[in-house]
Order: sequence, then structure tokens, then C-alpha cells
Amino acid sequence: MYQKLRHNNYNYFHKYPFVRIVIAFGLGILFSHFLPLHQHFSFEIILIFSFVGIIASFLLDYFINLKNRLLFGIFIFITLFSLGFSWHSTYINYQLHHHFQDFITKDKPTTFVAEIIEKPIEKENSYKTFVKIKYVANKNDNMLSCKGKALVYFEKDNFPQQLQYGDVLIFNSKALPLEEPKNPFVFNYKAYLNQHLIYHYFYLQKNAYKVTQKKYFSLKSTAQQLRWKLIKLFEKQGLHKDELALLSALVFGYNQYLTDDVKLHFSNAGAMHILCVSGLHVGIIYMVITTLFSFIPIRRKWIKKGRIFLTIIFIWAFAFVTGLGDAAVRATIMFSLLAISEWTEKKYNSLNILAFSAFLMLLINPNSITYLSFQLSYIAVFSIIWLYPYIKNWWFPQSKILKYIWEMAAVSIAAQTLLLPILIFYFHKISIVFLITNLFAIPLASVILYGTLLFILTYKILFLSTFLIKILGFVLLLLKEGTIFIGGLSFSHLSHIWITPWQVILLYVFIFLSIRYILIHKKYILHSLLGLIVVFFVIASNNRMKAFMYERIVFHHIKEGLAINFINNNKSVFVADSSVLNHKKNIEYQINNFWDNYFMNPEKINFQTQNLFKNDYLRIKPPFILFLNQQLLVFDDEWKHIDNLPQKMEIDFLVINTSKVKSFYNILPKLSVNKKAIITGKTPKYIAVPLLDSLKKHNISAHYTTINGAFIYDIKN
Repeated sequence: MYQKLRHNNYNYFHKYPFVRIVIAFGLGILFSHFLPLHQHFSFEIILIFSFVGIIASFLLDYFINLKNRLLFGIFIFITLFSLGFSWHSTYINYQLHHHFQDFITKDKPTTFVAEIIEKPIEKENSYKTFVKIKYVANKNDNMLSCKGKALVYFEKDNFPQQLQYGDVLIFNSKALPLEEPKNPFVFNYKAYLNQHLIYHYFYLQKNAYKVTQKKYFSLKSTAQQLRWKLIKLFEKQGLHKDELALLSALVFGYNQYLTDDVKLHFSNAGAMHILCVSGLHVGIIYMVITTLFSFIPIRRKWIKKGRIFLTIIFIWAFAFVTGLGDAAVRATIMFSLLAISEWTEKKYNSLNILAFSAFLMLLINPNSITYLSFQLSYIAVFSIIWLYPYIKNWWFPQSKILKYIWEMAAVSIAAQTLLLPILIFYFHKISIVFLITNLFAIPLASVILYGTLLFILTYKILFLSTFLIKILGFVLLLLKEGTIFIGGLSFSHLSHIWITPWQVILLYVFIFLSIRYILIHKKYILHSLLGLIVVFFVIASNNRMKAFMYERIVFHHIKEGLAINFINNNKSVFVADSSVLNHKKNIEYQINNFWDNYFMNPEKINFQTQNLFKNDYLRIKPPFILFLNQQLLVFDDEWKHIDNLPQKMEIDFLVINTSKVKSFYNILPKLSVNKKAIITGKTPKYIAVPLLDSLKKHNISAHYTTINGAFIYDIKN
């Protein structure tokens, strides 16, 4: 019985060679990314050892007729793992070879020639884009060819609005290292850019750069320019701003017009995938093209091959129109492989094709395995291919309408099943209404895609294009308002959910074992599931208990002013300036994740308007704060207490929260600071630097949040 089960499992996995290959290869890449062991020993040695092992396994199998293939499988896995590890290391070393950072002097302006690789985006105080550095000046002002990408911010005054993908800049500036996040549990933008091999940024004032007449030609630059022309074409047709933003994201993959509120409601409704051009969109185009071509009778082999060839051309044309974004290219490669498999007239396996496309993408850029878009795309498609047939067979409705609704619901359930753990991990929330949303959003998105492509083909026919624009505007409005309504429902989603990487792994094991149990109903699987549930909640309980065991003060970095969390086990108070408390979006971005991770819902106190606040562990009477046995003195813009201070005052923390420090120098000799002086983000750098020097002369240890980020002090330690 055991031999039969083992044989069946072997045959099952034998059908998916590329799935096994990409798992081993991908794990090697991940180990290279997170654990750079090549600094300690060579994986080439392991690679050679594995090749020898494979040859030895072949010889043993040939001469001794070895029936147990476990040894052979282990050597194959180690070989592919080592190849993935070595390929990632080689790729990174190649990308960093002749990088522009090798030719610059720290804190010294250097001349660069760079190509714009993303259309500039307007921010609150600047314009932001990314560039590819082509040349850098050496010490003798000779221009040297180099590599590397960088983030660039332009001063808003006199910014050239016409800057496009492929334009060439000459600029003179310091290459500044990307900064770490200033507050705990904030999105790490530096780590995100590092995954894309971006390590520096530039800030260019209006006289520091020049736009040349030269342009670097590439397919992507041409695609980006075409995409922008098409977006402008729809803008000229009079589409409302919100509808144009939705169309730009849904069809062309350009989401910079979308407002934060629209993104939030689409996310809450479980429809964000509609706003990112990916497998869904390419799949809709592929389905339409194959359906249209199905009416052409196949009387010759060349007709079938011609249909397949044209299908591939059309889906790549769609990818080109969307600007050849990474997600669109990934999906197009996958559907092209599907089409090619029909060309060969051999029976194909969808999972193998999916795995082969992932393998190709990892060969092109092994770092892409760390990209969220890559993970979401392949997990969603894998989940649909694997689970959809099972879910679809749960019910066989007789009505065609019910059948259509059920099939669409089955696709959504299948995709969401394996996406759930990774969505919780990255976004800390679950959409409850994703099924309802997708039942109307996907058909409307399909109509918008068809209508947009039809408009592009017929826009010169005035009466037809006018009619199509009105239809498109109505459908876009329907999609937007419907999704906003569903996403705005109080029960639309569960939020503030934090899980650890280990809990993500446990959730995936739980899902796979649950599916296995549904298929074969074995008791040992049920016991394993119960054990996993216990382990998952033990980890969750342990995390919660740890969060309730702190006595700490957290001085957050907020550029608007004072922001301090006082935490006493399971109780907390947040003390801040009016300008901080009124800036709710800033709190949401900078501090909310911290509260969620420690299961906090703190009481919020306005330090500027609070004359007296007192509870069992905290007493506030400006300018003083007493937390347990720690005394804080806050020096801010409203300082009126200089005459009331004794000749010598001992405090634990001094908080400097002002840009008006002239009077502070008068009271500095009176202060004895036991722990730390904290300078908040409200104090500008040009004032903070001499202030730090003065504090040092008075033997006061200081921490400036603008440079050093948040400061956390644990009282128990």
C-alpha cells in the first residue's frame, strides 16, 4: 500500500517538472537574497558536488537498477538550489560592476548623464522620477560609461513638464544614500528600492540640470510614449477626471491619477487587481481574440498556425500599449507560451507553462522573486489553475446565468484562497466582500477593455468615437461608484491584522493540508490541521503577551512636531502637538502600524491645549511630563516658563520641539539631563546642528529624530 501511494505521488509530481525546477531554483535565489552565504563559502563547490552526485545516481540506477529515486531527487534539488543561489549572486555582481557609485566622491557634487526611465510624478513639494545613469565624470572631468539606477527629485519651480521616458539629462549633484524609515513598522521604501538595485537619490534644483535634445531609443520608451499619447487622447475626449484616472489605471497601467480614497475603497472591496494591468487583463484580451478567431474554419495547418501567430501578435500589442510594464510582460509571456503549446499540437499542462514562464522571468531578473507584483501574479494564477476545477465542480447550476455567475465566483474563490496569507502579511487586512465586487467589477472591466480598444481603432470616425466615449464614461462611472459603495461598507473588510513570516508559512501549510484532507479524508491530516491551529494561535498569543509587557517611551519622528507614545503594559497614551493630531493621514502612515503591531488604541492628548492630564501612570502639566518614574521637560514654541525654573534642575529627558531656540541657550546651564535630549522633526537641520554641539559641550547625550529616526526607551531595561 505504501509503495503504491509513493508511486502515485511520484507520478503526480513527475507531471510537473518545471514546477519542481522553479521551486528549487527560486529557493536558491531567496537564500542568496536574504542570506548572502557566498561571503563565507563557495556555492560553486556545492554545485560541482551536486553534478557528481547526479552522475553517480545515474550510474547506480543503470548498473544496480536503483528503484528508490529519493537520492537522485535530492541531488537534483541541491543542484538547482545552488544554480539559483549562484545565478542571483552573479546577477547582482554584474549589475554592480562599473556602477556609478564606484566613481563618485562622498558629499561632493558630480556630473552625470542620465536617461529618464519613468514619467515624472508630481508630489507635494517636488517632482519625482527614476533615471538610468549612463555616464559619470571622473576626477579629471572625463565622462566614463557606467551603470546604475537612481531616484531623482526635481525642485517644483520651473520644472519642464514635457519630460518623458527616454529623455536625457545632464546634471551636477551629490549622490545621496537612501534613508531608512524614521519610525518603526513604517513601509521601508529604501528596502523596496534596494530590491530594484536602486541605492541613491538626487535632489535637483532648477539650475542644476539641463534637458538635452538626445533621446535613447528602446522598445519600452516607445511603448511608454505611445501609452501617454493614448491617455492624452482620452483626456481630449472630455472624460471626467475620476473616470480618466480609472481608465488610465485599468487599461494602460498608469495609476498616478488615482486618488488615495479611490485606491482605499478598491482595496477594501477586494478589487485592486483590476487597477493593475496583469494576467486578468491579458487573459481577457486573449479570450476575446481566440473567440473571434474560432469562427475562422481550420482547413489547413497553416491557418491554425496563422491564428496562433496573430493571437501572440495581438496580446503583445496590448502589452505594448500598456507601456510594457513588468506585470503585463509577465502575463503576456505566459499566454504566449500557452499559444505556442497549441502550435506544437502537443497536450500541454498549464502548471508547467506557468512554472516555465516564472523560470524565464527569474533567468532575466532573479531579483523579481522578491517583487510583490511577481508573487501576487504567480500565486493567483497557480491558485486558479490548481483549485478552480475542484471548486467549479461543487455545484452544477442548470441556468446559464447562474452557471456564469458561479464560474466567476469559483475563479475569485480559487485566486483568493492562496493569496490570503500573503495579502494579510503585506496589507494587514482582508476583504470580506471580494466575491460580490468581482461579480460585477470583472464584467465591467471587460467591457471597458473592449470599448477602449475599439475606440482606439475607430477614433477618427467621429459619430462612433463620440458614442463609445459616452458608453465608456458611463461604465467607468458605474464601476467606480459601485466599488466605492461596496468598499465603504462598514463590514467590507477586516483590518489591522498583523502576522509574522512564520505564521504565513503555517497558513500556507494549513491551506494545502486542508485541500488534501478534502480530497482524501485521512485522519492523520486532520490531526495535523488541529496541531497547526494550536501552533498558530500559540504564536499569536505569545506576540500579544509580549506586546503587553512593555513599559516604554517612544519618541516618534514627525516633521510637524511632538509625537510621543507612553506605553504601560496594555495601556497607552499618545501625546502630540495640534499640527500632528490634525494631520490624520500622516499619523496613519507614520504611526498606525506601530499601534496595530502592539495591539494599541491609545488615548490621544493635545500637549498644547492640555493644562493638566493625570491617570495612574502618567501626569502631564506643561512643560513637564511624568511617566512612571521618568520626568520629561518639553521646550516648544509656547515656552513661557523660564522664570519658574530653579537654578539647577534634574530631569530624565529633555525634548526640544521648536525652531525658536534662542531662549533655550539661557536655560541650558540650569539643566541636568540624566538620559537623553530628544530634538524633534520640527527643529530644522540648520538649527539642530549647532544645538547638538552645545548639548555635547554640556555632556548631554542627544538624539535628533530627523537624522536618527524614532527613539525608543525601555524603562524595564
